[in-house]
Amino acid sequence: MNLLNDTLKEKLPPTDSRFRSDVRLWEEAKLEEASDAKHGLEEWQRARKKTLKEEILKDKDLTGDDKLYYKPKYFEMMTHPLTGDDFYILKEKEGQRNYWKDRDNCDWGHMPKIYDEDCEPFY
Repeated sequence: MNLLNDTLKEKLPPTDSRFRSDVRLWEEAKLEEASDAKHGLEEWQRARKKTLKEEILKDKDLTGDDKLYYKPKYFEMMTHPLTGDDFYILKEKEGQRNYWKDRDNCDWGHMPKIYDEDCEPFY
């Protein structure tokens, strides 16, 4: 399932878990290196999240959903009309960015490279 050939690499966003260095190392049976890579990746993610939350909390003009530290790129939150529960649906509206258009066009430039150490906090 994790096989990554060049054609597939172009079609996948950089956030796809198959690009995680720890997964690749684990598949090569480099277990100690995979564990170290996983630990490093988790530390980078925690640091980015902490920095982003601090920046958002400093911004007094943000309210409601804008105070969330992350908004999905390809999904939008909806409220079920009967239950009132929140859920996400895939964005498929014409003129909006959506996953399938981006995949067809191999257009991932707007996506953060979350598995890179130097990935900046993003919203």
